Amino acid sequence: MENKTGYQKLTEDEEKIWIPNRKLQLTQKAEIARLHKVIEEKNAAINKFKKYDEQRSEYCHRLEQNYALMEERFGEFSDAIGECDEIDDGTKEFYKEVVMRLYKGKVSTDKEKSVIQKAFSDLKKLQECFNNMEFVMMGVGNAQKKAELLNELRKMQVRYDNILTSFQKKMNDLK
Repeated sequence: MENKTGYQKLTEDEEKIWIPNRKLQLTQKAEIARLHKVIEEKNAAINKFKKYDEQRSEYCHRLEQNYALMEERFGEFSDAIGECDEIDDGTKEFYKEVVMRLYKGKVSTDKEKSVIQKAFSDLKKLQECFNNMEFVMMGVGNAQKKAELLNELRKMQVRYDNILTSFQKKMNDLK
């Protein structure tokens, strides 16, 4: 392939003013290097956006869960107030009865739910670690050792899937 060189073409206005690198030689090699740099910057920006989007999606999912929980609690509160119609509004007995109805048996369930939800979100992050481990294992040169490592990874992923299913079942039971 022939390496052609040329000079930057300037307009009349550009010729009159000072421009750094006025006689810059443009080559195919220089253009390819510039384009590779542009592609690297674009890929870096895409990766940053993907990471941001993943964090934003996780945040929105938690926000939706919290909103659903608030709606559920408001429904329980409305029901507890509705059940206390026989007691005069605004009295000490009224508020005491509403609070007793709201928290009867709910405190331990709420604590359980929050602990399980936290553990469940941590457990979901473990899948990314498995993917990273598999990628690293693919680079092992010894075929027998690579097969052994991948086999162990598969066993760990099966255990992970069983635990994840168990967590999902427990979370559904608490709803």
